[in-house]
Parts: sequence; structure tokens; C-alpha cells
Amino acid sequence: KLRHRALVDIENVDLGTTLFGKRSELPIAISPTGIPGLCWFEGELELAKAAAAIGIPISLATGSITPMERLSQDAGGRLWFQVVVWEDRDLTRDQIKRAIAAGYEALILTVDFGISSNRSHNVRNGFSVPFRFNRRNIPDLICHPRWCTQVMLRYLLKTGMPRHTNYPEGHQRSIFARMGATKVLHAMRSLNATWEDVKWL
Repeated sequence: KLRHRALVDIENVDLGTTLFGKRSELPIAISPTGIPGLCWFEGELELAKAAAAIGIPISLATGSITPMERLSQDAGGRLWFQVVVWEDRDLTRDQIKRAIAAGYEALILTVDFGISSNRSHNVRNGFSVPFRFNRRNIPDLICHPRWCTQVMLRYLLKTGMPRHTNYPEGHQRSIFARMGATKVLHAMRSLNATWEDVKWL
């Protein structure tokens, strides 16, 4: 399991590689990650800045709360965008056009969107989207006043309640909005998606 490699020239070690025809300083990329903007104020933007600084790509999640255009303007770097096949394929096409216009160089196609994931930790912690106050998460919020003021309060004062800004027009909702949430989830869960959609994309 351990191969000893003494007396090997390590003066100029290079961890870089080529991903999709472009240089990456490490053989990794940041995958589409839920809504890190709820963990840290403008979390998606901060992740993108960090990725650009170390020279690796970042994939922005469809459900993120920072507009894709903001990342390309304020962070730069190598930007990829997560795509889900919406029930209305025109919505999918419009999202892709928007990503291309914003300078995103690759698409990450999510293929397991037909069935909801079984995230037991979210159930245990009382977390859901749309967010609902309940007996599990209220004590947690009370125990984290710093998060409440430095994340949520800053959003409320600066931009209002966080929204899914990268959903298509007419489907963007606040993370707290119950009204229309089921309709949005149904619209973005195309149960009839097949390999033909991959060919179309």
C-alpha cells in the first residue's frame, strides 16, 4: 500500500492537469453544492473567488442563491454550471443560453433528479427547502445568533430574502416561499428525461 520513493526529484512538483482542454492547477473541481450561500454570506461567490485564486473550476448549482452572472463578474476563473432537464425543455435551453452568455465554459448534467434524495441529516436537523421553522431547527437558530445576524440579517438588509436566482424566470422563489414550491419542483423534475435529452443538449 505504501511505495517508498526516496531520491526522486521533487524540486518542481506539478499537481496541475488539463480538464476539458484547459489548465487546472489541481486535478479537482468544486462540484455543484446545494446552497452554500446559506452557510456563509454570499457563500457561492466566496467559493468561486477561492477556486479562481487557486486555479480550479467551480460548478454553480442550479438551486444556488447567487446569480450566475455575479460569479463571472466578481470572481472570474473557470465556471461550470449544473443543468437539470426541466419539464419544459425551453426552460432548460434558456438556462443554458444564460450560462453561455455569462461565460460558463462547461455544463454538469444532473441525471438523478427524478426521485428526491434521502438526506437523513436534513430530516434530523429539520432542514428543508422551502425552509420551515420547526421544533428541530428553532433551538439550533437560537444557539447560533452569529449566523442569524451575519448571514440571514445581512441578506435581509442588502438584497432581501435569498432566492433561487438561477431558476428560470417565473420559477424563482424565496427559500422561505411555500407558495408555488411544489410546482417549481415538479417543473424541474422531468421524469421523462432520457439519453435523447443528452443528445439534444
